[in-house]
Amino acid sequence: MKPIIVNILLALSALLWIASMLIYLSLQLHYSRRQAGFLKKIFFGSFKFDYTAGSEDMSRTDRLLYIFSFIGIFVFFMPGGYFVGSLLHDYLQKR
Repeated sequence: MKPIIVNILLALSALLWIASMLIYLSLQLHYSRRQAGFLKKIFFGSFKFDYTAGSEDMSRTDRLLYIFSFIGIFVFFMPGGYFVGSLLHDYLQKR
């Protein structure tokens, strides 16, 4: 019973990891196309290790989604990556 619950939790974390990456990238691309200088601000912000530098130009809800999805990428990386890697490993072992 425990392995089923663990696999369900790992699958959910993998889905949340992928969803947070897609949300982060879609918001970043939306605002880089919409506002001039947004991509430049993010690029120079990465040199200062401020990866949420462009969030000041966003609306409040987009800013919250942007920051939470950025955090979610790192929080769900280990369990989600472990689950995706274990599926890939099982697939390659069977081939």
